[in-house]
Amino acid sequence: MDNPTLTQKVAYSIYCVQCVYHDQEWNEWANNWLSGEDRSVDASEKAQDVAHRLMWDLEVEAEYDKQAEKAYNAAVGAANAAYAAQCLDAASKDKLRFEWAFECEKWVRYAVECSEKAKGAKYDNL
Repeated sequence: MDNPTLTQKVAYSIYCVQCVYHDQEWNEWANNWLSGEDRSVDASEKAQDVAHRLMWDLEVEAEYDKQAEKAYNAAVGAANAAYAAQCLDAASKDKLRFEWAFECEKWVRYAVECSEKAKGAKYDNL
């Protein structure tokens, strides 16, 4: 069996996060990225910003509320998946492509780990 490509790994991280993060704007980006319709860095940065806003809103509450903690992890996973997509773009263009590929793999892994921690999240903001 062949090893998955970086693109496949980023797609996997996005699919994992979609299971737990239901923000409409972020999921629109995710669907567009997965379909190949829009893989621009600008779109990925906007998706990351959307996830960051929820992260910041939940940061304090997550310390003492289990559902908020799960929602926080979902938002972190969403931000990480969007950043992995940005790293993938850099890995395909930049002369430091091996470093960017390593970064991409790291953020994919973080996104998947956060989506695991977020399972079962029932929070209004998701």
